[in-house]
Amino acid sequence: MKMLIGFILLTLPLNLFAAWQATCGVSYETQSGYSSDYSMAVTFLTGRELNKATKTFDYDYFAVYAAIWFREGEVALVRLDHVFFGVGEIFDEEDFIRSFRIITSVEGKDQQGKHWRIKTKKFGMMWM
Repeated sequence: MKMLIGFILLTLPLNLFAAWQATCGVSYETQSGYSSDYSMAVTFLTGRELNKATKTFDYDYFAVYAAIWFREGEVALVRLDHVFFGVGEIFDEEDFIRSFRIITSVEGKDQQGKHWRIKTKKFGMMWM
């Protein structure tokens, strides 16, 4: 499933959805807490965008998701727990800036139940 979603997201025309990609610090939950942060490409998008891209109704229309990209187009799709106010049908640069102006990290769970933490800021600056 991970590969299929990655393939779908990679092959879509750019104008089909306006998801926003950023480099973030990503960690996952282990038995002893969260792992170290890894600098990774993360695409933020709405459930509506995912449903449109996958031609399904599998994703919560009003939720925001993070696609964490690994090698060769593999992706972990994480439904974020945070409530994002003001996000419409698409998640774009303006939504990203507004959403992460104050908060520095969000958490969520992927389709296999693994918990993730995504940090958008490091030392008060955007993660780079």
